[in-house]
Amino acid sequence: FLAEGKGALPAENNNEARERILEMAKFKEAGEVFLVEEWLTGDEEKGEEFSSFAFCDGKNFQMIGNAQDHKRANNFDEGENTGGMGCSSPPLVLTKEIEKEIKEKIFSKVLKGLASEGRAYQGVLYLGGMIIKKKGKLCPYIIEFNARWGDPEAQVLLPGLKNDLYEVGVALSQGKIHQLKINHDHKARVVVAAASKGYPGDYSQVKGKEVFGLEEVSKIAGVRLYGAGVKKEGCHFYANGGRLFYLVGEGKNVIEARSKVYEAMAKVYIEGNNLHYRTDIGWRDVGRLRNNLRE
Repeated sequence: FLAEGKGALPAENNNEARERILEMAKFKEAGEVFLVEEWLTGDEEKGEEFSSFAFCDGKNFQMIGNAQDHKRANNFDEGENTGGMGCSSPPLVLTKEIEKEIKEKIFSKVLKGLASEGRAYQGVLYLGGMIIKKKGKLCPYIIEFNARWGDPEAQVLLPGLKNDLYEVGVALSQGKIHQLKINHDHKARVVVAAASKGYPGDYSQVKGKEVFGLEEVSKIAGVRLYGAGVKKEGCHFYANGGRLFYLVGEGKNVIEARSKVYEAMAKVYIEGNNLHYRTDIGWRDVGRLRNNLRE
C-alpha cells in the first residue's frame, strides 16, 4: 500500500504525536507497524536535510554527489511530508569537512560492515540524512539508506555525471570502481516537482485534467523536463497522478539554475488551476550564496 509520499508524519509535541499515531490507520496494512523517532534538534530549531550518493562495488566506493531534498508540501517546509517537492545540488550546507566525515565515518564503515556480514553491496547507495548544529558545529546524522537512486535527487545528479553508465556498471561488477575516474560538469541544478493540487492527500479531482505548456518548456535551453504522473493521448497531456512531472534548471550557481526552472514552470498550466508546486526550492542556498557574495 502506498503511504502517500514517505509515510512519515512529523509531530512537534506529545499531543501531535498521539494524533499522528492514530492517523497511521489511514495507511492500512502499511500503518500497522510504525516507528516513533526523536525529532532531531540542535542549537537551531530545525536541521537541514541532505542526500549523498556513492557507487559501491562491494569493497570500494566513489562518491557521486549530494543534493538537498525539500519534502514538505508547501513553502518553507510547511505542510505534510511528500516523496519530494524538489531539490538543489550541490547543497552548500555540506562543507568539505562534512563531506569528508560522511565519506570516512558513514559510507566507508557501512560498506565494511556489510562485507563483514557477508552482504557486500554493489550498486548505488543512497544516504538520507540531516545536518544538525550542536554546540556551534554542524554534524551529519543518518536517517535512512536506500539501495537505489533518489527521486527527485537523480534529476539533478545524473545530468551532471559525464561517465557512461555502462562503464560504471562494468567497474561495479568487477570490483574496480576505485580505478574509474568519476567526472562531473560541476553545474548547479534545481529541480521542481509539479504536483496535482491536493497532493499528498486527495487529488482525485485533478486526474484527467489537461496539462498545457509541456511541449514549450521542453525546448528551453538549460531546462530539462521529466515525466512522472502524466498521461499522453495524441498531442495532449493529462494529469494522472500526484507528482506529475519535474522541471530541472541548470546554471553556474543555484541562483541562475533556480531562475531558469521557475521561468519555465510559469509557462505550465493545468486545466482548472490545479497545478501545485513549491516556489522556494533552493531558498537556503540562495541565501548562503548571496551572503558569500556580499562578503
